[in-house]
Amino acid sequence: MKTRLLASLVAALALTIGCGKSTPPNVGHGVAVVDLDKVAQSLGWLEELSRSLQSTDTELRAQIDQIARTSVQSIENAKKEVSTEAKLTADQIQQLNEIQDLRDLTKLPFSQVQREKLIQTLNQANTTLQNAQTSYQQLMQQRRVELVRTYRDRVRPAAQQVAAEAGYSVVLTPGDQMLYFDTASADITEKVIAKIKISGAGVPFVAPGK
Repeated sequence: MKTRLLASLVAALALTIGCGKSTPPNVGHGVAVVDLDKVAQSLGWLEELSRSLQSTDTELRAQIDQIARTSVQSIENAKKEVSTEAKLTADQIQQLNEIQDLRDLTKLPFSQVQREKLIQTLNQANTTLQNAQTSYQQLMQQRRVELVRTYRDRVRPAAQQVAAEAGYSVVLTPGDQMLYFDTASADITEKVIAKIKISGAGVPFVAPGK
């Protein structure tokens, strides 16, 4: 979970310094690098990011489980109703419960209306569950985006200040497919961490509410 979370955060985060503002006289056109993974680990933010995403995942999965139970119950209720109407024997009820292919419903003494009711109930339950799963994926993605935005907003001011002081105009992350960078001169990660700590913005990291 931690690895996937940081991967999504890092992949979505690129810090461009001074966007929409005129370039201060002391700022050059160099490119600096910030390791966002290291920033999160050093400041103790990783655990909170992971807990927040896990909390959302647990809550949404509980909702899906409830929908699944409701869907199964609706199918069982429909089977019980049509079985009573068709006066199925115990062996026929067992056969109904073991059916995998809906075409096999024709092997049981159901009327057309009863078969259609079973098929409609099953299709509706499947659609409801599929919609719930799609909604889960969308909401989890929204939560990741929200966490990325919050994390970016917390790191950006310090990155801007450090970059401006050092004469850099752009800050990238190691995930930006850079061919090469000089760690000694371009990596400002430690300075950004120090700046955040000094500013008092580093602890604790509070994830945005759902």
